[in-house]
Amino acid sequence: MLALSDTGWAGWILPALLVAVWLGLWWVRRLAMVWFFAIALAVSVLSCPAGFVVELLFPSDCESNAVRVSRENLCFASHAMTVWANAYWGVITCAVLGLITLLVIAIRAVVRGIRRPAPAATPGQDAPPVR
Repeated sequence: MLALSDTGWAGWILPALLVAVWLGLWWVRRLAMVWFFAIALAVSVLSCPAGFVVELLFPSDCESNAVRVSRENLCFASHAMTVWANAYWGVITCAVLGLITLLVIAIRAVVRGIRRPAPAATPGQDAPPVR
């Protein structure tokens, strides 16, 4: 039986693509970042049912190897485990990238607030209070 960590490099394809696209979107409009998280999370979550479809299309060879399948010893094809690993790590990657994005946006907002000059007084008005 394969564990999610035993899938090798193939179990990290979706998270690697998510990180690459996320890095690329920092040079594009900020609205694209919102769409990225919606689509990335949907793809990650929908990969889980896709693992069951893969299991149906490419059944495991448990019966041919005389492995006793029970509730404690489930046997799945390695293709299905790879898809499930991508789903699992994809959701975690989306969560981590979302937190990093919020942190970067918050830091940028604070820096902009510090650098923003005080508004100049127009003729006939008092000068704004100095903070």
